[in-house]
Formats: sequence, C-alpha cells, structure tokens
Amino acid sequence: TDNAVIACLVTFFGVTLVFTAVLYLHMFILAHVHSRRIMALHKSRRQTTSMKGAITLTILLGVFIICWGPFFLHLILILICPTDPYCKCYFSHFNLFLILIICNSLIDPVIYA
Repeated sequence: TDNAVIACLVTFFGVTLVFTAVLYLHMFILAHVHSRRIMALHKSRRQTTSMKGAITLTILLGVFIICWGPFFLHLILILICPTDPYCKCYFSHFNLFLILIICNSLIDPVIYA
C-alpha cells in the first residue's frame, strides 16, 4: 500500500506540474494579448511588459520544479530502487528536500512582488 500512495503522490505531482505550466502559459498569452491591445491604443512599440511576464512565469515554474522536484525524485527512487546504495545515499537528504519545499512557499511571494 505504501507504493500505491507514493505512486499517487508522484502522479499528482506530474499532473500539478502540467496544470501549473498550462495555467502560466494561458496567463502569459492573455497578458501578451492585453499588452498588444494597449500598444495599439497608445501607438507604442514597447514589449517590455510581455517580456517581464514571460520572465516572471519562467522563474515561477523553474522555482517550483527546483523546490519540489528533488522530493518527488526521492519518491520515485523509493519505488524504483529502494535498496540500491546510490539511491540510499540520495534518501539521506530527505530533510533538505523538505526545506526546499518550505522555501518554495517563501520564494513565491517575493517573485510575485
């Protein structure tokens, strides 16, 4: 049953990652369209707003993957190679992975600001 729970968590992470990426892409497209409409109204040629949005969304997704990825890699390795010595070495860093997850919650508001 432990493996089933881990498999569900890993699947949930994958679905969450894809869902988040799709939402951020959708937000970027909406921001880009809005920016173009504003430029058309003001006859301006600046596209810095679109670039700032793209950079912000890329940073958000990158931080999400960096902070949550090691934890879910840990779970995948528990399923794939629970007794392998190399995997056990990776398992010893579990507390660091939890700290990274907490850091994601602290970093996101800074990125949005």
